[in-house]
Formats: sequence, C-alpha cells, structure tokens
Amino acid sequence: MRYPRIATAIVFGLCSATALNTAVAQQPPPQLGAQRPGSPPPRDAAREHKGTAVIRGRIVAADSGRPLRRARVTVTSPDLGSSASKSTSTDLAGRYEIRDLAAARYRVAVTCAGYLPLDYGQRRPGEQGRPIQLTDGEVMERIDFALPRMSVITGKVTDETGEPMEGVTVVASRSLYFEGRRKLVPITTATTDDEGEYRLQKLSPATYVVMASTR
Repeated sequence: MRYPRIATAIVFGLCSATALNTAVAQQPPPQLGAQRPGSPPPRDAAREHKGTAVIRGRIVAADSGRPLRRARVTVTSPDLGSSASKSTSTDLAGRYEIRDLAAARYRVAVTCAGYLPLDYGQRRPGEQGRPIQLTDGEVMERIDFALPRMSVITGKVTDETGEPMEGVTVVASRSLYFEGRRKLVPITTATTDDEGEYRLQKLSPATYVVMASTR
C-alpha cells in the first residue's frame, strides 16, 4: 500500500362563426411597429431603473494601504433585479465612482487579482456584508475597502519511495466553532497533478491543517 507523504510550503367565447368573421373583417389591418396599449416604448423600458444617485469610494491593500488599481467594483440590487447591476474599475489612486443609480438597496462587492474578494460591511471573508440604502439624488461617499491579500499553500505528495502521486485529494481545514463545538472545517481542496504537486488558493491569513487522502 502506498502512503502519501506531504511536503508543504506555505506562502501565505364563444360566439357564432358569422359574428366572429364580421368583427374580424371590420378591424383595420395592424400597422407595422404599433405598440400595445399601455406598454412603454423600448427606450422607456431601458430607462426604467436609471436614477440620479452616486456611490464613490477607494480600494486599498489591507496590509500596506497601497491604492489598488483596476480593482473591479460591482453594485447589484435585490430590489431591482439584474437589470440594475453596474460595475467599474478603480483608477491609479484606487478611486471609483458609479453613477445613475435608482433609489434602492445595493450590495457593493470588490474583486482584485491577488486579493480576497469582499462585500461592503465585511472586515474579512465569510462575514455578513451590509447593503447600502440610496435615495434619489443621494451621493454616498467613502464606500471604501481594504482588501486582504490572498494566501496560497503549495506542496508535493509522494509515496514511501519518494515517487510523486497523481490524483491525491488535499484539503486545507481550519479549527472553527461549528454547532457549538470546535471542529476542523474544510475550507478548500485541490488535487495533485502528474508531478504530485498541488496548490490551495484563495485562503484568508490563518492557521490551517493540511491533509491528503487517496482511494
């Protein structure tokens, strides 16, 4: 039996037919492009969720305070649906602005390469975010984020002779309180490649237990 060994490096109607035919004959032919009564023109439907509110803020790295360029900021509204979703990227100073928002509640989320994604109101991943309530014409300033760096665990799994093992499942777990007791809770998994190497990504800075298993 081959036992995996881990070498780990942590890098943090009807009606008659006659009557019906008479009524149809008396109706004028439909006009091309005619709108149904009561239905708004397409241009009005497209403007349905356009508003006058604004959200502004700044994105920085949590460890250094350095402004993060090209971080992606997205706002969505559970009240208005997917048609109200807007996004933008930060400038050289880490600043962003999203305009023409209708009065509603919004979720603001940020992603950036090399950093963990956050929702507004979260201090760290896994916490509950906080929605923002906007009124008509309101300018919401200082919706800022400090993104923590993404930690990574890498390593290699070999058998008792030192040969690399492919297809081994590697799990990173944390000791957390779950249902009133402290337990090891799996956070992320990876599978070794043909060189026996694995990479566990998008980890928050913390202490992890790394385990490998094979069928």
